Amino acid sequence: MKLNSKKVLLYLYPIAGESRRVSYDQLKLFLLDLTEAGRQSLIRLLVEKQLIFSDELTGEQRLTISSHGQAQLELDFPSLKVDPDREQGQWSMLLFLSAPKIDKNFRYLRTLVLNNRCLALKRGVYLYPGKLPNAIQQTLQKTYRSAVIVVQFDQWQFGDENIIIGQKANFKDTISIYSGIGEELESLLTKLPNYKSLSNQQKQQINSIYDRLISALENDIGLLPNYFPQAPDGVELLNKFKQGVDLTFNF
Repeated sequence: MKLNSKKVLLYLYPIAGESRRVSYDQLKLFLLDLTEAGRQSLIRLLVEKQLIFSDELTGEQRLTISSHGQAQLELDFPSLKVDPDREQGQWSMLLFLSAPKIDKNFRYLRTLVLNNRCLALKRGVYLYPGKLPNAIQQTLQKTYRSAVIVVQFDQWQFGDENIIIGQKANFKDTISIYSGIGEELESLLTKLPNYKSLSNQQKQQINSIYDRLISALENDIGLLPNYFPQAPDGVELLNKFKQGVDLTFNF
């Protein structure tokens, strides 16, 4: 999914389970790099794909994310949805055995599991919180039978989970990024006028914060609250951002 599509869907994504019905003017704020024709084309594409739906019940175009759009977004941003398996401390471990002829060095599979946010413990050993994503499961069934073992567990018998996972998941980097975004967001929100009074510089700053937040959320597998409950949370920052921008349209 391209960045502009992610921008639209994330802004429409529910806050605390409550659906959002957002005016088209609000979404224009996050699509500054597109012409008006380009923005309308993007919205039509998302409607055609049934990721969002549009109405003009109040005389202006308003948009809402669909259940299909939510599901697609949660695949790309796992931290958006609380996974019961992840919350209960369940893990899937992949053990690479003997490589098949089609992928003699496991290069394709390594790329696949890392792109799906598996944690590399060591060469040929990967961890994923909860059940493996469907993309990995289907690939294992199709290409890697007898070449890979998958084990699920929910208890660590030996070894410090906080140290091992904390080192492999790069939590410190994520916390640092979220902290920086949070400070800048706090400063920005205290100065925002209503939308019609926003300067081009303020619009650019809003977009810069949003882009960096999206980038950080893409790399967040949703484990940060489990190991660092006091640290800034990406989803909370996203909701704070959306609520702050909403206010500029409600002055």
